[in-house]
Amino acid sequence: MDWKRHLIIGVILQILFLVISLVIYKQYSTLNLISIIAIIIILFSSPLMPDLDIKQGKLREWLTLLGFFVGLIGLVSYYMRIISVDLIIFGFLFAFVSFSLCYITKHRGITHSFLFILVFLFIVYITTKNISVVIQALIGIYSHLLLDGLYIKII
Repeated sequence: MDWKRHLIIGVILQILFLVISLVIYKQYSTLNLISIIAIIIILFSSPLMPDLDIKQGKLREWLTLLGFFVGLIGLVSYYMRIISVDLIIFGFLFAFVSFSLCYITKHRGITHSFLFILVFLFIVYITTKNISVVIQALIGIYSHLLLDGLYIKII
């Protein structure tokens, strides 16, 4: 299945969860700017996360560029004596991992596994400390795996 279908279906399922959480359970009644940013990032990234292992993966391309630009911003900031070297290392390491993952794994390998889901959800929890965002991320990433499974069975 292509990235557009994964993204559309994953986003629709996550929006359904968000609406249910908001209307029925009042989960998002105390939203702040950081929570909204996290929700939007997860909304568009989690359905594409398992395809970090293919060269044509859109999220892989975006994350590689993002890491590269973060590294460049860190480099400029370092030379302007605004920040330390940490942002440079993080940005370029992030770009390197995003770029090289497809070369060290096979498609539908580790990134389509239960272990990858757990690691991804752990990272989401550590960064957001919000269990609703973790559930949203689970819906997004699992929708990808479910659609891949259905797509293979249909073909």
